[in-house]
Amino acid sequence: MRLIKLGSSLVACLFVWGCTYLPANGPDASVVKEQATSSLQTTTDEPGYEYVLVDLSQKVVQKIPKIDPSSFYKSFGMRRGSVPEFRAKAGDTLNIAIYWAAGGNVNTPGDPSRPDNNSATKLPPQTVDRSGRISVPFAGDIEVDGLTLREIRHKIEGKLAKRALEPQAIVTLPETGAGSVTVLGDAVTTSSAVKLRASGDRILEIIGRSGGIKVPEHEVLISLQRGNKRGTIYYPKLARNPMENVYVQPGDIISVTRYQRKFSAFGALVSLGQTQGLTGQFTFESEHLSLGEALSKTGGLLDTRADALEVYLYRLEARKSLRAAGVDLRPFKATQRLIPTIYRVNLRDPAGFFLTHRFPIRNKDIIYVANAKSVGVAKFFDHVRTITGGVAGITGDVYATSHPAHALGH
Repeated sequence: MRLIKLGSSLVACLFVWGCTYLPANGPDASVVKEQATSSLQTTTDEPGYEYVLVDLSQKVVQKIPKIDPSSFYKSFGMRRGSVPEFRAKAGDTLNIAIYWAAGGNVNTPGDPSRPDNNSATKLPPQTVDRSGRISVPFAGDIEVDGLTLREIRHKIEGKLAKRALEPQAIVTLPETGAGSVTVLGDAVTTSSAVKLRASGDRILEIIGRSGGIKVPEHEVLISLQRGNKRGTIYYPKLARNPMENVYVQPGDIISVTRYQRKFSAFGALVSLGQTQGLTGQFTFESEHLSLGEALSKTGGLLDTRADALEVYLYRLEARKSLRAAGVDLRPFKATQRLIPTIYRVNLRDPAGFFLTHRFPIRNKDIIYVANAKSVGVAKFFDHVRTITGGVAGITGDVYATSHPAHALGH
């Protein structure tokens, strides 16, 4: 009995000594609190952050929308999808040909009997200079900045009316003379300035002429900037909706960027409970992802720990969506557009699985699965079993050492 008491005392001393001197990754929590020069702590009986708790229901799911970037068509769409009308500006190149009636031209008097007198005088390609002008023989410098091809033609004919008999001008654009757009970004194969064709180019054609995208489609965002206007859209939506594939205009900037959306998951989940090295962060593998699909990516709930009644999703939700779902938002300021929200779903209810597959996941959402209440009790008994088992083991070793014959006999 004396040896057993001695062993028990030895274990107690080792336990106290080990808590202080065993290796650790960093300072103990109590040391951090004690050595702080000053602190600002929140008590457990007051919330550190104001939020709303919303149980998933059919009404809630109907009122919480999928969030997609804006539409190109609403911002830049042209009526009936027509090619945008060209207007000249500095740096543009114009092809100009001048016809005249029989009996003379702007260069030499002609013989009406000669058929070539009715051919055109083709000028060298004219580039609009910095002042917005082009030069036409016998017409001089002509201001064309901001004018359409039709307006430029009428202006040339007016200038030549006193020099030639019924002059007729034809003004066209070279195949690559309709200006250019800039394509850039980390998701496009080649960043470059792409020349526009006179027939007009749509945004997907420009991206294709730049070599296309080099990352998965669901990770690509397309932005179109025109002057002070800007629109952004997911590549899959642009590719499947012809109305969104609008015509581009000279000077447009197209950004093709990678936007890898992720969500985080913590708690009693299979992948986090069985596999080491996971960060708890998961990427989207499609344009849209539901809560049910997100839980599947994590491996589902851990049977030995999870409480299927307490599955949570954290996010900042739009005020108007919560109001539409019937949430009382009077405790929050009227100017607060985004409300910290925790959604809760009960997976013991068969309907809960249907709701999770209709509820959309967004970038940076957080999923948390709480432990069942019985897990805390189990942890306590495991801890007690570890301590008592250790005491029994050391005591048994002491007893066996002092009674070698007894030990050999067993």
